[in-house]
Amino acid sequence: MKSAGSTGTAPASTLWPAPASKLWSQVGVGLGSLALISIGYMQYEQARLANEQARLANEQARLANEQARVATPQYKVQHAAEQMLQPFDPIVRLAVSPPLPRPRIIQNLKEITDVPGVTVVSGQAGAGKSVAVEQALLGRRGVLRVHVEGDAWEAKMLAALGITQDQLAPMLRKVMQDLQDQIPGPCPIIILDVPRDSLITSMRTLNNFCKELAINIPLCHVIVLVSSMKHAMGIDVGGRERSSIVVVSNFTLEEATDFVCRLLAASAWGDGSTRADAASVLTERIGTNPLALAHACHLMASKSMEPHVVVDRLRWWAMKDMKDLRYFSLTHPIGKWLIDALLASDGGVSQMDSKWCKLGITARDLATGLHNCRMRGATYNPETDTWHFASPAHLWAAQQTAAQSSGCTE
Repeated sequence: MKSAGSTGTAPASTLWPAPASKLWSQVGVGLGSLALISIGYMQYEQARLANEQARLANEQARLANEQARVATPQYKVQHAAEQMLQPFDPIVRLAVSPPLPRPRIIQNLKEITDVPGVTVVSGQAGAGKSVAVEQALLGRRGVLRVHVEGDAWEAKMLAALGITQDQLAPMLRKVMQDLQDQIPGPCPIIILDVPRDSLITSMRTLNNFCKELAINIPLCHVIVLVSSMKHAMGIDVGGRERSSIVVVSNFTLEEATDFVCRLLAASAWGDGSTRADAASVLTERIGTNPLALAHACHLMASKSMEPHVVVDRLRWWAMKDMKDLRYFSLTHPIGKWLIDALLASDGGVSQMDSKWCKLGITARDLATGLHNCRMRGATYNPETDTWHFASPAHLWAAQQTAAQSSGCTE
């Protein structure tokens, strides 16, 4: 018989311990590796978070430095100067209609704005003052346009530039320095556009602004655009010799005819002959004001109206203006006096010889009263010191109301 140990088969107790120890050894190795991986990952994550925190700290420091730099007066002045040095490009306004034929006025504006000073550009509403200035300065660097809508216009201008009152002069000096070697000239230009319906109550701030920056310390040329007689007469920078005046009048008959024909041709209205006939009717009956002619041409093109229909519509508005003006009063029936004097005159009524002047009512008083009451039937020419009807349509309306009044009297 073979002994138990000779069978070649190990007892069960001797089979499992070795594999179990090996298994636990492998498990231990795996757990150790996992621990090492976890530790490595944690170290990596900690390093990543530390790097991210450092990056955020650097970014915060950079932003703080940038904010500090932006808050410095030097940066604000530089940034405002860069804004002003952009080429002047009022493309929206210039694209409204064909360029107005104003070569003499445009050339005059180009020449006088090369040096510091003050220029008042005045004229009847719709005469083309803004467009003439825009054409003269188109593409020029160092031009800033400011809309004077009310008494806070200067604060709004400074806020838009991002500077304070004390930084305005240094900014203009920087712009002038940058323009020294540039063409067309070394002078910054500020356009103060005072619309007819501006709510500005006093011209004192505007006058002081012009005197301080364009005359006392000549840093720029200020162009003041005014349509209202009240605003034009309120401009005083220390005497007429200290400023230039450019009056933009209505078109001549030839200019008006050419303008109407070009507008109608652009809208494909009629042919050459009918356009010329339409221009003759419009200029004779509503005058040569560019805006009025442009409005008439727009009605003809968009509403398919004949010229006489457009004239009748515009005359209706003129009739309303005359009826309102006839009842205008400044302690005296000034409106009636003005209409009667204009009807009796050939080419306008002299302010000095007028009935109201003898009562101490100045042209400025009358212009202010007409502006405040929104009376638009008459206009004043400061160059000749005379009053005129605003247009032939207003003359016609005055004649009609006078005839109606005399008919009622009879």
